[in-house]
Amino acid sequence: MIFFNKRFIRRKKIAEIKKEILEKKEPCSLEEAGLYEQIIEDHKTPRPIYAWGSFLLLQYYKDNFDGNKEILYRSIRYGEKIRDDFKEYSFYEDAMFILGNIYIFEIFDFKTASEVYQQLVEEKENTRWKSICMERIKLISKSIFDKDDLKLYVYAEKYFEESKFADAEFYL
Repeated sequence: MIFFNKRFIRRKKIAEIKKEILEKKEPCSLEEAGLYEQIIEDHKTPRPIYAWGSFLLLQYYKDNFDGNKEILYRSIRYGEKIRDDFKEYSFYEDAMFILGNIYIFEIFDFKTASEVYQQLVEEKENTRWKSICMERIKLISKSIFDKDDLKLYVYAEKYFEESKFADAEFYL
């Protein structure tokens, strides 16, 4: 009887989380994010739940990156999944911009960041992120900076976007 109750509780929790995903509710903790991952990785999960769950996890892991590379790479994994499989969803543009930002600001993989931004601009010509993407592509491709100087500039831009102006000025 106890086994049945655990399965029932688990099914109920799964149903609740699927509902939260469809309501576009981001996980509140690493434990809840782990449950989201379990649900969307189940081969029986419907495509919309998988897609939205991937986006919510991309955002959650990006927003909760505290220097732990595992968290960062989880975010990248879901960003790349969206890049490859969920282009038709409304969150695609934001996901691509977030993914590009992770590559440029956290990984310092300028080539991949530029590729992500370029793909976004080519696939979604009217994206609200177009001007920022084009400027970053231009900065990376025509940079007179070496990689270390480009990192300093990227730090300055990151801190400026976070309204940490003294830090941004220091890196400039």
